[in-house]
Amino acid sequence: MNAPSTQLPVRAAGPAAGPARDEFIDLCRAVSLLVVVLWHWVFTIVVWRASGPSADSPLGFTRNLWILTWVLQVMPVFFFVGGYAHMQLWSKLGGSGVSFVVGRMRRLLVPSLTLLAVWVAIAAVAEGVFHAYWFGRAALLIVSPLWFIAVYLALVLLAPLAIRLHQRFGPLVVVVLAGLAALVDVLRFGQHVAWAALINLLVVWALCHQLGSSTARWSTATGSWRGALCGAACSAWSAWCSPTSTRRQW
Repeated sequence: MNAPSTQLPVRAAGPAAGPARDEFIDLCRAVSLLVVVLWHWVFTIVVWRASGPSADSPLGFTRNLWILTWVLQVMPVFFFVGGYAHMQLWSKLGGSGVSFVVGRMRRLLVPSLTLLAVWVAIAAVAEGVFHAYWFGRAALLIVSPLWFIAVYLALVLLAPLAIRLHQRFGPLVVVVLAGLAALVDVLRFGQHVAWAALINLLVVWALCHQLGSSTARWSTATGSWRGALCGAACSAWSAWCSPTSTRRQW
């Protein structure tokens, strides 16, 4: 007589677990969002003029408050995290540039254009029906943060090229972008060429984005703690070169 079997039934394998989240990148996202909300809440002054509302900042008339732009400048961190996420998505898609660009453009443009269309419509009704001719300026203040999306879209379009350059030349791409950012700062602050700041709107953010892509690959290869250390140092240096940081004029 055969002994009863003690073998337990084999469960069907569940779906494979996704990649582990990077706590450092999650921390960057959370802190950046918190600082942006607090900064715009505390350091934005709405001034009412004859033409309507406009925004002002105490940085322009409060002594030594400029130093806060070095400590609380989180825009480089946003682009750094974006570069990190884009490198991961690029790897997931197998290096398909078309799928990457189309997917990212759809996710960014649909909500942004919807927000823009809603406020344009509200402003048109307010001015055309209720003759509140100042409302257009108010709507402009509300949608003005979309400049960030415009720059981010440019980096999404350039991302396939930037990632391939990184794969071919490695850290040299970051070095070149850092050199360009420093040169623009020499023109802006050393030679007092004010319009040069507009160049760094793309160069510095491209540098931050490239640093994020590099950190994503380094984290995978050498461990998350080294990637975190690299990311923290890169974000701090990017904040120094940020086109929206304020330098004290000696």
